[in-house]
Amino acid sequence: MTFKQAKDLCTHPQGRKATPWNFGNSTKAREEGERHNGGENHPREPYLYVFNEEQLADPLTEAAKPPVLEAQPEPVQFVARLIEASGIPLSWGGDKAYYRPSTDGIRLPRPEQFHEVSEIAATGLHELIHATGAPSRLNRDKSDRAREEVVVEAGAWLAAMRFGLLLPRKLGVPPHWMGFTAQR
Repeated sequence: MTFKQAKDLCTHPQGRKATPWNFGNSTKAREEGERHNGGENHPREPYLYVFNEEQLADPLTEAAKPPVLEAQPEPVQFVARLIEASGIPLSWGGDKAYYRPSTDGIRLPRPEQFHEVSEIAATGLHELIHATGAPSRLNRDKSDRAREEVVVEAGAWLAAMRFGLLLPRKLGVPPHWMGFTAQR
């Protein structure tokens, strides 16, 4: 797997070197090398640098494969398609939901790990709003984590209202964070 392929799956190599992999035709590369190097036989072999699955921060497992969207309830399908339409890679698996700035990707636990359909939609929208703060998008100041969480949660609620999605009644921001933002 190349670095880009890993990034597209919302993971990354974890502190290890890549292995060069020659994918070119040696005869053709040798001929090109002779042509470009004045007759000397120094072929320019085409290489890709690849990583093994064990080198990834989040190894790909059966559980990390995306669920069949058509089999999911409509709110889950809608939020997954909304994330895809935004151009942000979405992967499924693990036990935590997060937006990872280094890969510009969203990771959600598999749908069966949630208690209610509305929790999946709310979590997906929450992480999508985090992604809107990336430097390539709105470049929101994230130095104040409490403020960022309030902005993200409010944004998720506004998006849910706009698209007619029902979300859980509980506000996802810890109450003491509201006090932090009020003091500033």
